[in-house]
Amino acid sequence: MEASEAAPAAADTVMEAEDVSGGKGEWYVLGERALMVPYTREHVPRYHDWMQDPALLEATASEPLSLSQEFEVHRSWTLDPLKHTFIVLDKELIEGEFVPGNPHIEAMVGDVNIYMNDSDDVQIAEIEIMIAEHKSRGKGIGQEAILLMMAIAVEKYGIHTFRAKISESNMASLKLFRKLVSTLFCRLLVWSLVCLIRIIFLWFGYRASRMLHTVWCSRRYGLDLILYLTLTNL
Repeated sequence: MEASEAAPAAADTVMEAEDVSGGKGEWYVLGERALMVPYTREHVPRYHDWMQDPALLEATASEPLSLSQEFEVHRSWTLDPLKHTFIVLDKELIEGEFVPGNPHIEAMVGDVNIYMNDSDDVQIAEIEIMIAEHKSRGKGIGQEAILLMMAIAVEKYGIHTFRAKISESNMASLKLFRKLVSTLFCRLLVWSLVCLIRIIFLWFGYRASRMLHTVWCSRRYGLDLILYLTLTNL
């Protein structure tokens, strides 16, 4: 899940997102290395195969499910307006031309999600990324998928704050998120809880990072976007 090169600017990713018919699950996002498509029923068996891997279960703090349970989870995500999931495709693995609506199972390498379930602030989203296929790690796909998802969340859903919860032992994800921004705000060790707070700004193609003294200062200064990264022993 670690990225080897910088991902494209947020403005480019927003411009290349295409809405096929306007509904949830019917549009895709095109990046330089990654292509993000809706999580459809056709993807579920391959996704289920991934989640039989004990290492992935541990990294994602997930429990093993049966295939029928996986289909039910997919159905609930599809119907929930507060959850948005994309399957990440490796563009190099797509056979022939990309066709909107084609699940392109052969190019599936992971998924990226946002959950807007903070009842106190509807503009906060939890963000997750998983690159399950080893052959597609270290190519910048994970970093690009995160930035694509964040740019779309800001543009379409008005999200200004992102939280990512990562196991302290998940070194690949830690490296990925540390590459997104360069400034560490603080590290707190409390009852084996490790908190990293990072700030990221996205202004239609302008991406930069800066350390602030407190998180609430970001509201005072009118900043557009905060990435709040929480690492826990999941």
